[in-house]
Amino acid sequence: MFADLDASYITGKHSGSLKDSSGEDEYLADLAPTNIGLKLGYYLTNDLMVAWRGKWYDSKSEEHMPVASSFRTDQATDAYFIQDFYIAFTGESGALNNWEAYLTVKNITNQYYKPYMSDGIAAAGRDVRVSVAYKF
Repeated sequence: MFADLDASYITGKHSGSLKDSSGEDEYLADLAPTNIGLKLGYYLTNDLMVAWRGKWYDSKSEEHMPVASSFRTDQATDAYFIQDFYIAFTGESGALNNWEAYLTVKNITNQYYKPYMSDGIAAAGRDVRVSVAYKF
């Protein structure tokens, strides 16, 4: 079994306005919102692994961003929680030696959200990805 926990928090203000150095201090542009992630996984066998990942992103309000200008590329966002599921197979012997296969289901709950730095465009819904590779 394995687990991974991560968190990120960034804040900061620019001394003076981004457009006018003698203006009032304002928040820095393009600071990512606070986020916390947890990944839990289990090795069913030596070559087969399953995992779940949940990631929470805090909201980003207008009051914590610089005034609208050419220096600002982000937009306000609501808080959201995304869940992903993974299955990975890595052949270690016999005919399947050096073969790898992955199944990833991103956003398994089909959550509607507008990710940070997406210019207000909603993210894709549930996304299923399959990958097969051979190492040589």
